[in-house]
Amino acid sequence: MAAYARKPVSSVPTIGQVSDQTRFAKAIEDLPLMKGLELDDSNDVVFIFGSNRIVQTKAKGWVDIDAVYYYYQDTLPELGWKQISTRLYERDGEMLHLNASSANADGMTYVTFEVEPR
Repeated sequence: MAAYARKPVSSVPTIGQVSDQTRFAKAIEDLPLMKGLELDDSNDVVFIFGSNRIVQTKAKGWVDIDAVYYYYQDTLPELGWKQISTRLYERDGEMLHLNASSANADGMTYVTFEVEPR
């Protein structure tokens, strides 16, 4: 797996630039959607058992796959998520898996977000 070095991405807003227009995922209520991504919540998965949850939601858009990782690498720690790897974050006993893919026929970038207990 290639390591993604932090570099500025001028076209991607940082959390300090969150405004009234910033959109958030419905299933993971404090997960901001990167500009250019559209939520595809038609197949959201949400299981809540006790104080634990398993959640999956997806988004897609005409965005650069590296920009997705840079955006969440900068944004998620400001929301309390500790980065474990490029695609894995931890917070309050939960793990957030982030997977972006652009290897598909239409050339769009598809992003899957999954939260599960640690």
